[in-house]
Amino acid sequence: MIWTHYIIHRESLASQNMCPSLNTVLQTVIKIVNYIKTRPVKARWLSKGNVLIRVFELRQELYTYLSEEGHNDFNKFIDSKETNILQLYDKVVAFIKKIELWQRKLTEENGKTMCFSFLKSFLEDNDLELPMSSLNIISDHLMTLKNHFEKYFPEDIVQYNWINDPFSENPLLNFTTTEEEQLIDISSDSSLRMKFSSFSLLEFWSSIKDEYSEISIKALRVLLPFATSYLSK
Repeated sequence: MIWTHYIIHRESLASQNMCPSLNTVLQTVIKIVNYIKTRPVKARWLSKGNVLIRVFELRQELYTYLSEEGHNDFNKFIDSKETNILQLYDKVVAFIKKIELWQRKLTEENGKTMCFSFLKSFLEDNDLELPMSSLNIISDHLMTLKNHFEKYFPEDIVQYNWINDPFSENPLLNFTTTEEEQLIDISSDSSLRMKFSSFSLLEFWSSIKDEYSEISIKALRVLLPFATSYLSK
């Protein structure tokens, strides 16, 4: 049996830890927004455009929350695009690499904020420089964030590269002889290579299940589990 811990939940756990100074800023912003929202005439100060952007960015989390609350509009946030755990892990790996990039840029560029567009614009518009204390807070937060993502996503996703690209990856040590032979046959079949380029991963491995049953089933066992619980409802 293959199981996976709900990806979005792990992302939430990894990102919820915040240093006291940053958390104070966040809680103050939430308090002010909630205060303005209770006053209808003043609430128009909250840009509709920005609200729409944030709702779109949080659409998956909103779907999960609204469905759990039994809200009638939860199904309007469904993303019908096929996804799998490998695709979501690619995004997690990319995000961790971006954190490393942001940390490096802060150090190499002596506190310049090219990677943080809103902060950069604010500093330039007000002719300010980022204090060293604030730079240290940002750097420490990035390090903490990276450590927590690596804690909650410890899996070595490289072991599944052969699923993403069966035509160039070598078999793993835990492959049976039959699985290895079938992967060799697949990687040597030019017609399958053309099919692979036009099919999704799930479609491709399902389409060859009859001819290459053992290696196909091995791939499908990784691809079929729901990577996020909202897709299973």
